[in-house]
Amino acid sequence: SDRKKVERELQASKAQFEAFMENAPVAAFIKDEEGRYVYANRSWPLLFNPFANDWRGKAADYLFPAEIAKTFTDSDRATLERGAVSEFIQPVCDSTGKQYTWLTYKFPIQDASGKKFIGGVAIDISKRLRAEEALRKSEKRFRELTELLPIGVYEYDITGKLLFANPALLEMSGYTLDEILTQAHILNLVIPEDRARMAENIQKRIEGETAQLVEYTGLRKDGIAVPVLASASPIYDDGKIVGVRGVISDITHLKQAEDEKRALQTQLFQSQKMESLGTLVGGIAHDFNNMLQIIIGYSQFLMDRHKKEDPGYGDLQTIIETSKEAADLVTKLLAFGQQAQSIPTELDLNNRIRELSTVISRTLPHIIRLDLDLTDRPTTILADKGEIGQLFMNLAINASEAMPDGGDLKVATSIVRLDEDYRKAHPEAKPGDYVMLSVKDTGRGMDDETKCRTFDPFFSTKQRGPTRGTGLGLSVVRGIAQQRGGHITCESKPGKGTEFKVYFPAIDSKDQPMEPKMILVVEDNDRIAEMEKRALERSGYKVIIATNGKEAIDIFQARNNEISLVLLDLILPEKTGRDCLTEMLTIDPSVKVLIASGYSMEGALKKEITPLVKGFVHKPFVMTDLISAVHCELGNG
Repeated sequence: SDRKKVERELQASKAQFEAFMENAPVAAFIKDEEGRYVYANRSWPLLFNPFANDWRGKAADYLFPAEIAKTFTDSDRATLERGAVSEFIQPVCDSTGKQYTWLTYKFPIQDASGKKFIGGVAIDISKRLRAEEALRKSEKRFRELTELLPIGVYEYDITGKLLFANPALLEMSGYTLDEILTQAHILNLVIPEDRARMAENIQKRIEGETAQLVEYTGLRKDGIAVPVLASASPIYDDGKIVGVRGVISDITHLKQAEDEKRALQTQLFQSQKMESLGTLVGGIAHDFNNMLQIIIGYSQFLMDRHKKEDPGYGDLQTIIETSKEAADLVTKLLAFGQQAQSIPTELDLNNRIRELSTVISRTLPHIIRLDLDLTDRPTTILADKGEIGQLFMNLAINASEAMPDGGDLKVATSIVRLDEDYRKAHPEAKPGDYVMLSVKDTGRGMDDETKCRTFDPFFSTKQRGPTRGTGLGLSVVRGIAQQRGGHITCESKPGKGTEFKVYFPAIDSKDQPMEPKMILVVEDNDRIAEMEKRALERSGYKVIIATNGKEAIDIFQARNNEISLVLLDLILPEKTGRDCLTEMLTIDPSVKVLIASGYSMEGALKKEITPLVKGFVHKPFVMTDLISAVHCELGNG
């Protein structure tokens, strides 16, 4: 009975063992010392169905390819030699060549008779390894992507402590990776004024809200403020929010572009306003200048009849000077509305600088000293009087603004010869003789970066605010110099002041004896026509008057061989001045025409007429200006 009981217990124990082994989710096996399989549970051959019926008593080199079999054999030997449990990662493949990876635990076994065996369990970890490899590749892609991104990527925990920052964020913030992870709090990356708002947004993220785009002013480690745009989302782990992940962009260039856009819009609005003002001023300038022309002209005739000591001579002189001031006012309004004429004539630069220096000296602060150093040599250039005024005033005002604490403003002229060596350093220059205008200050000066942008349109060093300049002044100055065949240079150093040098081609001004010539005066205002006739005849010229466009064409058609010059108004009855000019050129392409008008030419009209005429005498003019202009074309009669 006892023996039967033991047998039953043994059978039950064996059944339990077999049930356990056969149903275990791992492959279990036993080998003898020669590596032959003596036992394998059901899971082991199921992995290799081709060998399911033919594995007993077979060694690894019979069941597996040589390379795999060798790894099994080597691990068996190592286990027996070690006499302890050993762990191995072993590659396996089936008869189809499909690859597997097993995690195998092998251990020595010895039965009651002292015979040695090798026991083992193996787990197929192929899927796990593939998943781990996919995860490694995914992490590698993520790491490479975040390192290449031009925008900052960051993570921080629920306390705001930074856990991750990519290279773009490090560059943006000025911190090293160690500094930003061990020292910097997320709030440290914005200016103090934005920290309360950021703290509020952090709390929203921790509560599960996703931010779209939030604008902050970032703060670099070196204290520089940077406009940034950020977006963030909560990080979940097992359904619980453990931190925040987001991106951040430096929008400095975007802000600058917006500022430039606003500046351009402001400039466009200003330009449109100036155009409207110019249209209004240009409309009344013609009639007003005609009135001033009559006042000035006939006052001069009266002065010619009197001596300086005669009663009333001073009154006439006052009338003329006041009329000239009124004419200057109209010219300034035209310039303000960008309808002033630009007709180059022979001009003495020294005289013009003296006139302008008188004006600028009245506007300069008392702490700035103006010093003129003008050459004794002739400084005749071909330029427009108004343009030179604009050029000089721009340079002088810029110089004074560079000396807020006072200083010296030195204006000088000289005659220089530029050679080939100079041209190599300044490709825009041509060798030859030049009249050079220098405007030098003792102000704060400029660094190299600022100096390189000095002549850029819309670039200004003035602080933002209502007094900020348009950034067009020096660009216009360079344009004027280039238009007259010259160029401009700038020398400056921080704390050492700035010097601008403007080079104009020098010309020879030689008086020539005049011969008697006939002039056709085309003027619809009888008083102005008579005044011009008297002035020209006193200077030895013959004069014919036409009071409308049709009459002018009839006279020119009949007597063009006798007429040496036409003094032509633009606003005429019957035919416009432009039509008269076109027809006269058709009759005689060599005709010389001077435009004498108070009307402002601009745009297409200016481009059309300027190349066809010899010059422009803007009303109101003093008779000496008229005679000088005629003299330049015809010589003394």
